[in-house]
This record gives sequence, C-alpha cells and structure tokens, in this order.
Amino acid sequence: QPADLLCLETGLGGALDSTNVLDAPLATIITPIARDHEHFLGTDIIGITEQKAGIMRPETPCFSAGQTAEVASALQSCADKIGAPLMIAGRDFEIRASADGGGTLISPENRIDFPPPGLAGAHQIDNAGLALMALQATPIPPTALPMRAGRGASSILITARLPTPGRITRSGLMGRIMHMGHTPLPTP
Repeated sequence: QPADLLCLETGLGGALDSTNVLDAPLATIITPIARDHEHFLGTDIIGITEQKAGIMRPETPCFSAGQTAEVASALQSCADKIGAPLMIAGRDFEIRASADGGGTLISPENRIDFPPPGLAGAHQIDNAGLALMALQATPIPPTALPMRAGRGASSILITARLPTPGRITRSGLMGRIMHMGHTPLPTP
C-alpha cells in the first residue's frame, strides 16, 4: 500500500544513492556536506558537493543546512543548472536553538518554535528545522496529516497554512521520523 507521506533518509546521499529511484519527491533536503564517504565520492569537496546535489530534482524545492561558502556556491550552481529552487539555512531562513533545548525555525512565511528533538546532538535542531521547511513546501494540507499519518503527526499545526500559531508537541514528529543525517556541521 502506498504511503501517504514518506520521509526517506538516504545512506550515501546524492547522485549515487539508491533513494534516487524516486522520480518526483515533494522536496529534498541536504544536510551539512563534508568529506565523508570519500571511497565513493572522492576527496574534493566540490566533487562531493556535486554528487550530493544529485538528490535535487527540477522544480522541486531543496532545503539545505548551512554550508561553507564554497559548498553553498557549488550547491547553488547545481540547483541553477536543473531549475531546482534552493533555500539554504543562514541565507534564506534561520534555525535557532532555544534555551529549553528545542529550536525555532524562522522563514519568510512564518516562525515555528519546536520542542527538543528526541535524538541527541545539537545537529538535530538543524535537522528538525530542515524537516519543517520541507514539510511546509509539500502540497499536503496539514489538516490531512492527523487523519493520514496517525498519532505522531496529530499535533502538528503549520502557521503558513493555518490561522493559528505554529506548534509541534513533544509527541509529534520530532525524533520519530525526522532523523536525517550523520555528518557533523562544517566549520565556516
């Protein structure tokens, strides 16, 4: 039976990843790019970036974690070549850690405060923010999520789509299906 909504984590990521069997994802996400999987991707950071950009699709929004200037430029070039809208954290939207361990996503459309993710690590705040940006880009009405995605999504409200303030509870998606990366944050 087809899934109503699928958040699919890549392994290797990018052009060589088996998840590229998906022709038309609703959005794509790129976590921090660093020198990983070098035995497959090589050691040149631009070459690695071009491989990772292989997850992008024409006319499909791509949301990227904050990247070094060199990597961000290479990602933008790849996005421009195929006509993929690219939004990069720190440039097009912000993800901030909160004192309570949660975070805040600040985008041109809205501001969403979210609780501490279920998985440990400061990078999980960025992963959660990226997931929220991608969720906002989907054409699925938030009112359909509680009926379709079950208890995990039952408490999600997205400000950009509903007149009430955005909210995600601890029993929501964070930490259940939002883990999206293992690469450490790059140093600027």
